[in-house]
Amino acid sequence: MTAHPAVLHAELSVCPGDLVHPPREPGDRAGFVVGAGTPAEARRPAVGLAGSVGFRMAPEPGPARSAKPARPCPSL
Repeated sequence: MTAHPAVLHAELSVCPGDLVHPPREPGDRAGFVVGAGTPAEARRPAVGLAGSVGFRMAPEPGPARSAKPARPCPSL
């Protein structure tokens, strides 16, 4: 994802295979992407790149892994 020219920076705080809860507040997010250009210019690549990342959510209220990985993960 970070190799795409419209992506200035991207981070994920979970690793492949981790099970996470749906976010309840902004700090619960599993990652973020900073795009280049205006919002209109960033929208098309954002929609395309969003399909390259998938999440499995833990059923409520079961335990889920924290959004802070305990081990290094492969880069985006």
